[in-house]
Amino acid sequence: MKKIFISTMVILAAAAFSEVSAQVTPAGGGDTNLRDTDIKGRSNELERIDRDARKESSKKKDKSKGDTPAPPPEDKLAAKYGEIKTDYEQIQMSHDSIIKAYNSDSKIDYSQISKFSSEINKSATRLNSNLFPAPPVKTPDAGKVESSNQTKGEKTNPETKKTTPIKDLIVDLGDNISNFTTSPMFQNLRAVDPAVSEKTKADLEKVIELSAQLDVEAAKMAAEK
Repeated sequence: MKKIFISTMVILAAAAFSEVSAQVTPAGGGDTNLRDTDIKGRSNELERIDRDARKESSKKKDKSKGDTPAPPPEDKLAAKYGEIKTDYEQIQMSHDSIIKAYNSDSKIDYSQISKFSSEINKSATRLNSNLFPAPPVKTPDAGKVESSNQTKGEKTNPETKKTTPIKDLIVDLGDNISNFTTSPMFQNLRAVDPAVSEKTKADLEKVIELSAQLDVEAAKMAAEK
């Protein structure tokens, strides 16, 4: 089941991004209709593979005897197929929309950039939860919790953050989306190298961080206009 699931991700990763810095160009660059067609084509192919995977799983259940064992981790991951597929495509389409809003004929549409950045953040956050579920942790004592919260507060102090130009955020966000979608993790049909998995997770977490930052900065610019 794991092989079938990962093979579905290969279809998605096949249409990798070009260099994002080249995408942030004057209006008229790129072919949005072609991009949409590619995404729809991958979507149809993924649905076919998913149907085949469900048929195969059904056959195995019919052959099994006695009580049905608890589903292995691969099956649990496959159960999230719909969400993973949707979010995987959504972060790419939303970034395309951000580039379009940045390259607007009249002026940069910061409100749209903020909107699509928020969508990327939501999709990437759910992807992270589905692909890299956090292991259960023991509840620490009250003293440790307080100490941990204090440390977290120090790290997230908004006054210590450096403002990054919106164009740079768009480029960095696109680079990390590209790194994530083209990860070897989605091409290995046998096993996932822990190092590759960690790198892919780090790329996705960076997408979450950058999309949140871009959302905030674009919203500020929209309010000033």
